[in-house]
Amino acid sequence: MGRYIDEILQPGEKVLYSTNAHWIFFLPAIAGWAVAMAYGTIVAYSTPAAGVPGSHFGASTANVPGFNHTVYIALTALVINLAVAAVLTGVFRLAKLPAGADETRPSHYHADPPGLRRPRVPITRMTVGNPDPNGRPPVRHGR
Repeated sequence: MGRYIDEILQPGEKVLYSTNAHWIFFLPAIAGWAVAMAYGTIVAYSTPAAGVPGSHFGASTANVPGFNHTVYIALTALVINLAVAAVLTGVFRLAKLPAGADETRPSHYHADPPGLRRPRVPITRMTVGNPDPNGRPPVRHGR
């Protein structure tokens, strides 16, 4: 299994994880992501809307476990994600487990077949409100 974690991480996490240097093993990174997603979903679900007891997904902030501060749930989940990934990577390194081989080939970076040429549409056509290259006016439904 290669380092496909690079493909599913958001750009900000890629910078934080420094996955280009492959410091964090991919399995701990996936575990950190899963724990953070579970935490964020459970906490967001259990947060009631103001004045509506028993409701769900009422706010994007909640108390941080162990502290008495209200913080954006995603920020807490990111910290949990990084902590789980870093700790498990340390455990993996101490156990001398292999980091995995990077199986990415240059062909994986392109979705289009080689030699495919797409017509270039001038931006001016789209800015005047007529994206059709044949000059037909856009179809308006419901009028």
